[in-house]
Amino acid sequence: MKPALPPALLVGLVLFFYGSLIAFDERQVRLGEDIALFYYPWRVFAQESLNAGVWPLWKPYSFAGIPFLASLEAGLFYPAFWLAIFLPVGCGLVWDQLLHLCLGALGMYFLLLHYTRSVPAALFSGLAFPLGTFFATRVAFGHVPVIEAAVGLPWFLLLTEKVLAEPKGWRWPVLLGSAYGMNLLVGFPEISFMAGAVFTLRWLTALRTQPVALALALRYGVVVLVSLGVSAVQLAPALTVLERSARTALPMRFVREQSLPPLALPTLAVPALLGSAATHNALLKGPSVEMPGYVGVLTLHFALAALILARRRRTGFFVGLLLGGLLLAMGPYNPLYSLLARLPGLSFIARPVRWMFLVAFTLPVLGGLGLAAILESTTSATRRRLQQVRLLSVAVVALGLGALLATLGGRSKLTALGQARILASYPENPERQLTKLAGLLTGQRQGIGLFVVFSAVALGFLWGRRRHPALAYLPSVVLYLDLGLANAPSLGLPKALLAPPVDTFQSDLPEDARAFRFLPLEDSKIWPESGALTKQYSAVGYDSLTSKELFAYLAAALGKPAADLDPLSPTTTAADWPQTRNGLLDRLGVRYVASKEELPLPRVAPGLYLRDSALPLARVVHTVLVEQNKEYALERLKTLAPAAALIEQKVLVSPTTAPEICKTQRPTPSSIRTETTLTAPGLLVVHEAYYDGWEARIDGKPSPVLRADYLFMGVPLEAGRHTIELTYQAPYSAMGRRITALTTGGLVIFFVLGLTKRRKIR
Repeated sequence: MKPALPPALLVGLVLFFYGSLIAFDERQVRLGEDIALFYYPWRVFAQESLNAGVWPLWKPYSFAGIPFLASLEAGLFYPAFWLAIFLPVGCGLVWDQLLHLCLGALGMYFLLLHYTRSVPAALFSGLAFPLGTFFATRVAFGHVPVIEAAVGLPWFLLLTEKVLAEPKGWRWPVLLGSAYGMNLLVGFPEISFMAGAVFTLRWLTALRTQPVALALALRYGVVVLVSLGVSAVQLAPALTVLERSARTALPMRFVREQSLPPLALPTLAVPALLGSAATHNALLKGPSVEMPGYVGVLTLHFALAALILARRRRTGFFVGLLLGGLLLAMGPYNPLYSLLARLPGLSFIARPVRWMFLVAFTLPVLGGLGLAAILESTTSATRRRLQQVRLLSVAVVALGLGALLATLGGRSKLTALGQARILASYPENPERQLTKLAGLLTGQRQGIGLFVVFSAVALGFLWGRRRHPALAYLPSVVLYLDLGLANAPSLGLPKALLAPPVDTFQSDLPEDARAFRFLPLEDSKIWPESGALTKQYSAVGYDSLTSKELFAYLAAALGKPAADLDPLSPTTTAADWPQTRNGLLDRLGVRYVASKEELPLPRVAPGLYLRDSALPLARVVHTVLVEQNKEYALERLKTLAPAAALIEQKVLVSPTTAPEICKTQRPTPSSIRTETTLTAPGLLVVHEAYYDGWEARIDGKPSPVLRADYLFMGVPLEAGRHTIELTYQAPYSAMGRRITALTTGGLVIFFVLGLTKRRKIR
């Protein structure tokens, strides 16, 4: 067989598996939910900014404005981002996912080929990894950065093995550092951290056995330096956002809700056992979308075979990763989690259930190792151990048959639990109860039945594996069918993006000259990030690095405890709407509220309510109160008069009764220009979020920017006519660009010299 044929076949199978997504026409693109809700608006915003010759440094259309380039999930410097910039945005996002899934398949194929030298085993693992429910669910819900970051791990581990095989060379460490640096640019640090932890652990296990430990330690240092140099252009400006992120102090309630309960462990064998995660029909509602780690029944059987047949240190390493991933994914359900979370970096994992990524990675590796060991079982000793594998598979088949009979007879504890949960969740909707119960029972019976069937196929393969060489590829065929059936509900979820996802109510907003920000409540089903498409401003939004100050301000403004808000997308419901006037919402500029439920506000359109007390983007005040206690400042702002402001230090202001009007405009998304005339010294308050990086110029001269009203910006002004220009520059961005440019130049020189040297040797 030609060496290029299996990789080409693997790519073709992956593209065929996800073929329903392939599109070349923007009107036929099918995208997952999260893409339509925010990745699509983000990339449209970036595309429009770049087309206008402006770097998208600041995004004013969600929250009170938020850094865009410094926000890691924007991934502005990752090469695949530019694929969606130069192509139509929807097509670019689709091909971004498809190309990365193929990249992950090839990475796993070559990793297993390096470990086993077995093409059937490498092809099997190359299919199990990208076609498992972990990736299929991410495609269904549009988790683009997760896909981009996760497919790099097999390549990192392969490059690590190359380094360990040639501990005195420099080529492989530099390649590994470059690849990992690119992965950091994706903008999903949780998955990148996990990938880095895996190849670091592999490195540490080698230090115990390698006689050249110092040389390996030096090369690991090179990996770290190169990766940081490549990613400095993104990481440097992100530092100021990270240190203010509310993610560093998440409530334990949120962490527990986003953990893997022990009850969910059987879904690794029967993915629909607790309901369909693809349609949120799981018994465990919180992390249902994050839970999937199913990689096929045959993969589980071969992973068990690896424990018995492939008794090597390498197998132990991956078993340790598997168990570690499961323990960490359980979060607070694991008694040791409080200790593990104190390790460097682990506290940043907002959703412990995302450690299921390690499970979705290690099981295909163990499955490939087990299949290779089965195919190589020729000696009497390995045949005796193979007999143990067969007996274990017989026990698994018997267990599956018992579970199937219990489910058919209505004696399953999981079925009873599911019935109780569904009845409790929909007490006033009998029709919904019946639909959910029918879906749960059908999913359980079909899932357990397929588990038994594919387990029987695995058992048959163990008995007849050597009858014909072509049978070595039978597991890959069966696995492809298995994963196709398991992922059919997920792959049917992405919807056609016939037009940008713009909310119809927003067409009413531009008619109001005073309109500033709108606030969509949870029951409105309106996603605030769509404001980036309509150029309208939302008081809330989605961001994985929401600042502590913004989170506390929104909690106080919405009248809810901070612990009750979603740290990633804080908002409220109509039932919790504050009944009294709230000065915090006034300062936030909330003029319209979108809700399907009735609110104690004037209704101006179906589902749209008016707040006529909202303040404009910029105003001048002549009453300034000093308050350095942030918690007390929020309470004072609720009732503070609109003509006054709170700041943290004294400024010179004088009272006046003359009306002062601010004419404010946005030349670019990251700049604000205001013209005003003052009869006495005052403070210009701009209701845009204060971040390090904002610079002010008054009549062309630099001026300090103060924090005002807890969250916003203030600029002291003298009496007279002034033009104030506020511009946002991402801190450390220039330094990061210089570091990345120097690193890139050094890498080019290194590889050119290496190629020249090898040509001379030849």
